[in-house]
Amino acid sequence: NGQSAAGGAAVSIPPSVQVTDEFDNALAGVAVTFTPSSGGAVTGSPATTNAAGIATVGSWTLGPTAGGQSLMAAAGTLTTVLTATATAPVGPPVLAMGTQPSAGIVNTAAFAQQPTVQLKTAGGATNLATAGVVVSVALQTAGPTLRGTLTATTNASGLATFTNLSVLGAVGSNALVFSAAGYTGVTSGTFAITAGPAATIAAATAASFTAAAGTVVSPTPQVIVKDSANNPVAGAAVPFATPGPGNGGLLTGGGPVTDAAGIAGPVTWTLDATVGVDTLTAAVAGAAGSPVYFIATTTPGPATQLVKISGDTQTGVTGNPLPSPMVVVAKDALNNPVSGVNVTFTAIAGGGSPATHTVATNGAGQATFTLTLGAPGADSVKVCLPSCATAQAFF
Repeated sequence: NGQSAAGGAAVSIPPSVQVTDEFDNALAGVAVTFTPSSGGAVTGSPATTNAAGIATVGSWTLGPTAGGQSLMAAAGTLTTVLTATATAPVGPPVLAMGTQPSAGIVNTAAFAQQPTVQLKTAGGATNLATAGVVVSVALQTAGPTLRGTLTATTNASGLATFTNLSVLGAVGSNALVFSAAGYTGVTSGTFAITAGPAATIAAATAASFTAAAGTVVSPTPQVIVKDSANNPVAGAAVPFATPGPGNGGLLTGGGPVTDAAGIAGPVTWTLDATVGVDTLTAAVAGAAGSPVYFIATTTPGPATQLVKISGDTQTGVTGNPLPSPMVVVAKDALNNPVSGVNVTFTAIAGGGSPATHTVATNGAGQATFTLTLGAPGADSVKVCLPSCATAQAFF
């Protein structure tokens, strides 16, 4: 009885009481309950009297408020009170982590494990059962935004519980910092913020281009997938598709997932052999911008062949033009007509004129020549692309 200690600290001698009968004989085996005042705390209550009738608590920690404090001991209807004096605590009371937040936080989603904060005495030795203290929370590192209710009020046990915290913003490591007026703050353990679900999809390479028919597109079309905070999303399935050969070409590896940078693309996209417009799509369900369209306008390859269309094996009058022109079409290796390529017609027998005539193929890949016949007999004309070694035809 009559000890002193700093507020929030335990007295040096665990208090004890003795229980006797009306003749002052010690009574063993009696349960004694100890109840502290002023926010103090005890351990080892109730305590049972020993053979000498003495019951002793494990410890008595004084409340944080300086001044007189009491400890009531009760056995049935019998009571007695021990007193002590609390001196001013060393330093202000503190906030201490109760429940740590989740170690992994998914961007935009509520923390799977919401944090709690406990009020404690200076040095954090003892819980303070102080209700009504407003505890605020913020992110340790600027950049992301902490969302939800950013304050919590302590209950009768001095515990503040947060219920709907989430983070929106850049991924990375962060922590929560808690503060309250008159208390030393506390910082939670570090947690990792990872990207949230796919929210947008966009082309990461050119979405519209021109290429030769039948060729493999290079670079391969790719898309980038991001969450609502513009973070790349890894592991998102992105189906790529074409309408099929004749409309979109041939696709291989059309079901990839995004990499760590949020990028996905097929292995190859081979354009259709026929000149036209090929389309490739990439989609992520529920993502803004889905589907993404890649449009390839296909063009012929180099002219590699000449095909006679009309004007062969005609008969005409010497010194006069043939009744019909000679017509050839220039084609690439995939049989697509090639426009704008020079074709040379050369009279090689019979003395027809002009002896040489060069003309560019039209939009249908055709070149036309009208021969004026020479001497009676057979006239012959050789037709060549710019290099006769490449392609030629004979009339």
